[in-house]
Amino acid sequence: MRKIKILFSILFIGAMSNCGGGKESTETQAQLTEEVNQLFPYSETEPLKVFFSCQRLGSNLSYDFDFKGDGNLDVRLVDDLSNEWTLPGTYEFENGQIKLNAINTLTTFPEKSQNTKNFMGMVVAFDTIVDDASADPNQIQMQCIAVGHRYGETNLESWRHYRNCDEQTFNTLRYDNAFEFTAHSSVHTQYAVPGAVFRHRQWLGVQNILQGWGIYRRVDDNYYVYFGNQFDDENLIKGKFINGDQEITVPPLGINCRL
Repeated sequence: MRKIKILFSILFIGAMSNCGGGKESTETQAQLTEEVNQLFPYSETEPLKVFFSCQRLGSNLSYDFDFKGDGNLDVRLVDDLSNEWTLPGTYEFENGQIKLNAINTLTTFPEKSQNTKNFMGMVVAFDTIVDDASADPNQIQMQCIAVGHRYGETNLESWRHYRNCDEQTFNTLRYDNAFEFTAHSSVHTQYAVPGAVFRHRQWLGVQNILQGWGIYRRVDDNYYVYFGNQFDDENLIKGKFINGDQEITVPPLGINCRL
């Protein structure tokens, strides 16, 4: 799972202009991107209420950061021996830059963000460097991607797994899909993460599986999903929750999915 996420983080950087490649045209994707930007404008003064999955480069250390919006965060750490730790931490968020100050109030963690990318009204990806004036800005410490958020839409807290999907046809091949909203799989500890989405796509007849994690937002019954650049068909998707949230439409893929 983590290898996929780091690839996601790298690809996220250039993904804003390459959101899809399936049934919707580039013009339609551009229009959808503009719609998302109008619905969810980004503000550097908005409190940071995002879940991030981060990988420390050059090691097996990985982190799940739950930014609370008030300068506090929960840290879930998996060390080089695969031990899991849950610790409190603190951070600052000013003028769009994130500064990680401490974990467990005792351990200094002087890192700050750079190469920050925003979409859907929030920070969606960033790298970190050491927070020191003499630090090399090219010496990346961690790469982080958004895997969930708490930005106030209704029904973000409810886990839903839409596994009964219509058959998808893409490039003459047939695929099975499943979507999980408020996904459990986006963090190490496997608890439900608000605003997280997971997609599983499998080529029918063979064990050719592609999985991706992203974020979603909801306006009434409309949902907007963003996967960065993980899929070769669609990565920015607008659909609907229908039948009392028992079913979703996925127009770019030409399918509906049911619980």
